[in-house]
Amino acid sequence: MKECFISYNVGFAVPRNSIYEDRFNSVIKKLVETGHVAKWITDEMDNAARASQAKKAETSAEPLSLHHLQAPMFFLPMTHLVAMLVFIVEVSSHLRKQSPTVKIMIVGSDSEDATERREPKIRS
Repeated sequence: MKECFISYNVGFAVPRNSIYEDRFNSVIKKLVETGHVAKWITDEMDNAARASQAKKAETSAEPLSLHHLQAPMFFLPMTHLVAMLVFIVEVSSHLRKQSPTVKIMIVGSDSEDATERREPKIRS
């Protein structure tokens, strides 16, 4: 049997001066003295070692290739595009808040084409 580097205490919670306290203590003492507790610990350690070995046997290392990097290489430009769009929206909203709204009024008769005139005509 391998030597255990951590000691384990076994106990049950019972109220003080309970009628079961002496009986529990004697049963626990018998289990420890007969080696049942040590066997249980050894069995669990063996089970853990077997499970660890099984995991190591199942895993196989595979080198990374471009196939593994397809998702990140697609995701990176998409996030850059979203960040650029958010930046443009923020800058335009900031500029819109700073500049006052200018209203253009065209002065003239209704018969003239307003889009062709460059300067408003003032009638006297």
